[in-house]
Amino acid sequence: MELYRKAFSGIMLTLLLTSMLTLAFNVQPAKASGAIYIRADGSIDPIDAPISTVDNITYTFTDNINDSIVIERDNIILDGAGYTVQGTGAHGSIGIYLPNRINVTVTNTKITTFWHGIALGYSSNYNSISGNNIANNYWGIWLWGSSNNSIFHNNFINNTRQVYDYSWDNPEVSPSINTWDDGYPSGGNYWSDYTGVDYYSGPNQDQPGSDGIGDTPYIIDEYNIDHYPLMKPWKPWSYVFTDSYGRGTILKINTAHKLFQFVTPDKDYGIRKAAYMRVEGRIITIRHEDSELRLITTAVDTKMGFCIAMAWDKQTRKHYILIDKLGIE
Repeated sequence: MELYRKAFSGIMLTLLLTSMLTLAFNVQPAKASGAIYIRADGSIDPIDAPISTVDNITYTFTDNINDSIVIERDNIILDGAGYTVQGTGAHGSIGIYLPNRINVTVTNTKITTFWHGIALGYSSNYNSISGNNIANNYWGIWLWGSSNNSIFHNNFINNTRQVYDYSWDNPEVSPSINTWDDGYPSGGNYWSDYTGVDYYSGPNQDQPGSDGIGDTPYIIDEYNIDHYPLMKPWKPWSYVFTDSYGRGTILKINTAHKLFQFVTPDKDYGIRKAAYMRVEGRIITIRHEDSELRLITTAVDTKMGFCIAMAWDKQTRKHYILIDKLGIE
């Protein structure tokens, strides 16, 4: 009987040590208990999580979240709506985790106090990370074999390491190669540890006059470079106009980077570079036409000002008009 007890104790000790070693050497980011999942079938787990969707494509926050979000579905948009995903800083914790995902957009979210702010792992490719505040994490963005992602118009603030690629310390893993800016003049990201200056402008940063973009690139590694780092934190919209007649049209304008977004009750046309935007005194004029949208607008830049915008959807032939006073975001 004593021999049996000793053998059983030895087996249990072996199993315990094996479990401990497995945990110690598991390099995958940990999933916090209580995490929120967007499942592959489009459902949200748990169902009472503060995230809503009406089409299983766009998932929008309705409140702050104090745990991790794990995305298991491709071809979706996660819109933080300005809310915060906050952790405790626990080792291995993740703010937003994309394991082996394709065509996921993460936008308009504040991500703070995690070990990994955003983690893209195991061939998460062709995703978009934009318009986020990623602050006070150990790693701002953590990458494992994930390439062809677009990562720009984010604020990386006071992360211990702004970006970490697993291949840096593990050469058997392929390096992640991604795009870190949206070209000129749209720009890249704001990096709190960027030490460059802004004396010049232009695509090559060789023309006189500052433009809000650093004159030298922000180099992450030899494969990953933000060619147009922002000198100030990214702010998505300088002005927001909402139709006061209740027709549901919205026009958002970023004068610094000549971007706009036009939203109707039927459609969000996304963020676009204006073909023509001129700011003269208190007048903002936009003229834009592409294969989908034609927009003509004039906004008067005062709190008692006025905006008139006319837009045509060239695909559906719908016509929209916006007449409203100015809102400032």
